[in-house]
Amino acid sequence: MTSSSRSAPLKKYISCFGCPMLDVVATVSPEFLVENSLEADGNVMVDQGRMSLYGELYSRSIGGVKEVVGGAAQNTSRICQWAMRSICKLHGHDHDGGAVPAFQCVSVGCVGDDDHGRTLAAGTAADGVQVEYAYHGTLSTGVCAVLVSGSDRCLVSNYGAWMDYPSEHLDKIWNSVVLHSPIIYMSGFFAQSCSNAARRLADYVEDQKDETLLAVNLSAEYVCEDSHGVLIDIIQRADIVFGNYSEAASLGRATNAWSPACDSETLARNLCCVHYHDDVICACRDGPPGSLTSRGRRVILTRGSEPVVLASSVGGSVEVQTFPVPHVEHIIDTNGAGDAFAAGYLCGMTADRSQGECVELAVACAVRVVQECGCSVPKDPLMI
Repeated sequence: MTSSSRSAPLKKYISCFGCPMLDVVATVSPEFLVENSLEADGNVMVDQGRMSLYGELYSRSIGGVKEVVGGAAQNTSRICQWAMRSICKLHGHDHDGGAVPAFQCVSVGCVGDDDHGRTLAAGTAADGVQVEYAYHGTLSTGVCAVLVSGSDRCLVSNYGAWMDYPSEHLDKIWNSVVLHSPIIYMSGFFAQSCSNAARRLADYVEDQKDETLLAVNLSAEYVCEDSHGVLIDIIQRADIVFGNYSEAASLGRATNAWSPACDSETLARNLCCVHYHDDVICACRDGPPGSLTSRGRRVILTRGSEPVVLASSVGGSVEVQTFPVPHVEHIIDTNGAGDAFAAGYLCGMTADRSQGECVELAVACAVRVVQECGCSVPKDPLMI
């Protein structure tokens, strides 16, 4: 394997560890979903019975196929970089005609040594993100079919190279990137497929004694169900947890730590407190603090157009706030809405915004992205 890397950093990084993929976006008929045993809002891994789906998209899509840069954490890095540039421009912090944020987003993951991998690298760099890929010599770049049906989208992923992120690449970027990252963000997909690297990063943040923030996204219901052990291990060391209602409910179902029938506020409270106790996963609020850091843990859950729930644990107690979500008249594609939400929140943190203002930025980013095809960086700056 070979890897791309840069010289010593000049600024602080938000390092986003994830699974870079090429998104193949296509509008399909309900019949197409039924034929492939897919749900309109599903998120599944490809199996042998669905491998032909990718080829069929090009002949059976409605209005053609669009290939765009994808991958959950990579989407977050691209939208966060755009949002930070927007805030710089809004407050007059331009340099040489362009906004230069104090933080630089970095996209880390593994792609194939192929045209798709190079397309992803070029597209991500064009959005202002520093690319730090490992290039796999045998596996191809991951591809995700984004099947748009009305305002819903179904994701069908063929993982490819990102399932085999090499530990030597993390060694390569450790001094130049990781040690200069006040914020480390990872997707649940990365925690699932690259558990050794994910745990190493969590161990590092824990040892930093509050000098580095760890943020993790639950990412998908099947990640919460199939990989709940490693996910809980990461969450109990995390400062910030992003997710949606269905993912949090699935995690409770898989661990038996809470009822999946809880409302959003209760789910968020449980995620604030979840931890391992004598090798048993529990969410007892009377037990250890909700995070191994003195700052406590923040959990931000979304549920479509319903209010955002923010739960914060400090010193053993949990406080919950809710924030309204504005009505969006013209939704084109909800793919990447959660990634954009996380991006806006992280952007707010770099600008020293309050928790409430961070949520407002998160919602604003998600609202902009759902009015684009795929998780595309808007051409106009974010005005907030």
